[in-house]
Amino acid sequence: MSIYDFFENIYYTISHQTHPDLVDLILNQWNLLSPGYKIIDIGAGEGKLNLELLNHIDVHFELCDIDRKKFASIPSKSSISINVTDVTELDFPGESFDVAFCINALHHFDRPKLSIKEVTRVLKKNGKLLIVDYESQALLTRIFNIIAKVQKRHRHFFTLFELTEYLKYLGLNTQSIRINHFQIAIIAGKRGD
Repeated sequence: MSIYDFFENIYYTISHQTHPDLVDLILNQWNLLSPGYKIIDIGAGEGKLNLELLNHIDVHFELCDIDRKKFASIPSKSSISINVTDVTELDFPGESFDVAFCINALHHFDRPKLSIKEVTRVLKKNGKLLIVDYESQALLTRIFNIIAKVQKRHRHFFTLFELTEYLKYLGLNTQSIRINHFQIAIIAGKRGD
């Protein structure tokens, strides 16, 4: 096992242990979802969070990822649509979704700012964007970033300031920030005017 794989396993284990907490935060504390909502998840991966949320609420998910293999374990459900796509060129009309998720994926994107801009385009007015990713200043992220850059595996880790400023530039209002271990969670709302 390479040192990169070692750190990736640590990240994967810790970040996926937070999913039960994230489900509770999304449903109960942040109140992000309502029955009938359409949610887009960019960089959805295996869709584990989405499947868990469907156990609690009737919504429709559009899962987007560039890697078709990630979707292999997702059961066929009418409440989930799968899209193999580049998240910088989403094939949806503007203002199509009530909520957008980007969970532990932003650092994998070749053009993360363009990805955020594109998901903002398809977000309805007054819609919410939830981004959870690794904060660049956390010690474990710094170590992992050095290893990842040498192996050209990840693209960019944002600081909290960089991310909130870019969201503001796109016309999104940061409504909630949560810092947990080496991750940040940001909820931003798209203006309704």
